Amino acid sequence: MAARRKLRCGAGLGLLLGLLGCSGNRTPEAACEHLLRALSEGDASAVFDALLQPTQWSFYTVAKNHRRMRELIRASYPPEQQAAALGRLYGADASSGRALFLRLYPERYEKDYNQRLGTGPMQVTATTNSDSGAPRRLCAQKGGQPFVLQAVAGKWGLAELDREWDEAQLRTFHDLATVQKNAELYHGVQPAPK
Repeated sequence: MAARRKLRCGAGLGLLLGLLGCSGNRTPEAACEHLLRALSEGDASAVFDALLQPTQWSFYTVAKNHRRMRELIRASYPPEQQAAALGRLYGADASSGRALFLRLYPERYEKDYNQRLGTGPMQVTATTNSDSGAPRRLCAQKGGQPFVLQAVAGKWGLAELDREWDEAQLRTFHDLATVQKNAELYHGVQPAPK
């Protein structure tokens, strides 16, 4: 039994290390190429892969916290207050952060990103570092408007959504705390069964 557990842990660790070693956006040029290809092919899943990893994590956290809030609201809130409380949870039906991004991408980002594409060769140029000092580059095609790439932990990605989704993630932590408190209060004031 212990040998089987070690084998599974070793296999899992090997897979994780293999995936980390295969991440292709280790240079700004590779990240730019990945992003521009994803956008030109209309592949929203590949655009998600081109985001900074912290941005991806934020999408996952928003979806997870919205699902948790939905469970608490359905289990604890009075029926007449559930619809309004549930209406704010745009990520509750998403099975993952990727699924949330795929649902939001067409309405929030696709048109703008497609309008910024050019037709010429890829160009990567240096720009000022982020507020935290992380290196940044501008990624564009000739005739197009640039996208901002940034390096985090040695991996480059699209940085433009990072602040928006970091703030969204923080809001969900505050909202979840409020919903948890409300759920406790509703449990305390519910009428006794007849």
